[in-house]
Amino acid sequence: MFSICQFDFKRPALLKKGVGIKNVYTAIASTAAVDRHKEILVPRGVITDAFMKNPVMLDIHNSRTYPVGKVNDVKVSKESVEIHFEFADTEEGVKLEKLYTSGFMNAFSVGFIPKNYIDLYDMRGDDGKLSVSSLEVELPNGEKELIDLSQYKDVPYGIISKWELLEVSPVSVPANPEALMLRAKDDIVRKYLDSGHHQVAAKLLDAQLSEHITELRKHFDELLNSSKDEHVELSYAVPFQDAKALDQEWDASEARACLALWSSADKTGEKESLDWSKFAKGFGWIDLEKADQFRSYRYIHHTVENDEVCVVAEGLTAAMADLLTDKSINNAEEVYAHLAKHYAAFDLTVPEFKDYTEDELQKIRAGKSLLVTIVITEEPEMEDPEMEGSSSESARDVNPDVLKDLIHVGFNEVEDQISELEETVRLRMNILSKMFDELQKELMTSKPAVETVPVEDDSDEVKLFADKLTALSSMFEDIRVQ
Repeated sequence: MFSICQFDFKRPALLKKGVGIKNVYTAIASTAAVDRHKEILVPRGVITDAFMKNPVMLDIHNSRTYPVGKVNDVKVSKESVEIHFEFADTEEGVKLEKLYTSGFMNAFSVGFIPKNYIDLYDMRGDDGKLSVSSLEVELPNGEKELIDLSQYKDVPYGIISKWELLEVSPVSVPANPEALMLRAKDDIVRKYLDSGHHQVAAKLLDAQLSEHITELRKHFDELLNSSKDEHVELSYAVPFQDAKALDQEWDASEARACLALWSSADKTGEKESLDWSKFAKGFGWIDLEKADQFRSYRYIHHTVENDEVCVVAEGLTAAMADLLTDKSINNAEEVYAHLAKHYAAFDLTVPEFKDYTEDELQKIRAGKSLLVTIVITEEPEMEDPEMEGSSSESARDVNPDVLKDLIHVGFNEVEDQISELEETVRLRMNILSKMFDELQKELMTSKPAVETVPVEDDSDEVKLFADKLTALSSMFEDIRVQ
């Protein structure tokens, strides 16, 4: 019986150089985790005596071709099985070495024969969970090892406590996320050493990165667990991202236009070409139920400058004041935490998350007002007074409260559609205004490729064109919607 165990490829910190000297690499087996076959492969259960007499590396488990490398040493610990190897100086070996050192391949696998298999099926309860939290197994050298079964989220089918290593092969099957993180850590340490730093400092860096990876594993496991929950909820609050701080005049309408242009693939700001995840980076909160509408993005405090998202002081404080005015939105405290983190970039004191008077809110608000959602106050026409007949008679039979609720729901839907239309038109006008401003600057600053002698008639035409540009610019300034 054969099975597969993934190994994580690890480049040497310092490559050996010189004629006839081969680079010796390391591959670390996955820890005693539940593998793809829902089995636990105990690292100290490996038997390598026969393998080390002919420690060849095969080409994807193909024993009918020439080897592509050889294993020099196998080191076994409670946590892992580690092999040290070198690639063969053949066409296939050289090609594989380049694929691994350049990162196109990352994984190795081993074929082995299970010598002792402990079936955990009979240890499951009616709920599918194991009835024991730990199990003692016997290793090939006769020692005992306690396996903590409570650490596994996925219930394993069995434990392989003794297994004979047959061969090692490079494979193109990607390593698991944990192995990829280890690979990234090793690359960082290697580059750190290559830049001339001391080996002791490199070990300290390795230890720090290992701590970070442990924390990342924890978050990754939490994410996997939450994804299995049928009631997974996405936060309405936009995640915080560090951004360049700008202390300049704030124009919320122009900022929205900049974000829309930056987020659209064709640079038009149209909804059809918009990357909403990019657009969301300028705000603090999203109405997830209507995430495809411009007016669902609130608490804007970012703009785009030189293709980079930046936070503006006046926009930030205006967003904070708006949030503190009404803290009833979903995930309001997360939005507050997002905005509060940006305050440090401007050395501003973060206001407390509490109720304030109008005067206090005005003090918090250091910039201009954000866009205010337009509320339609006109009552809709219910029915033509001249219409009579069976429809009017049947209307009188309807419960007044039910009719009132239906009217309210229908009116709200119409109001939402009108509000979104107004927001879209407002944004489009600001985008056109911005485009015109850029065009005007480009025309005013551009120089003709060939100098010509001005003619009086041409001067009159240029003056007339300039006057038209000025008039059009003034018109856009007048209709620019705040």
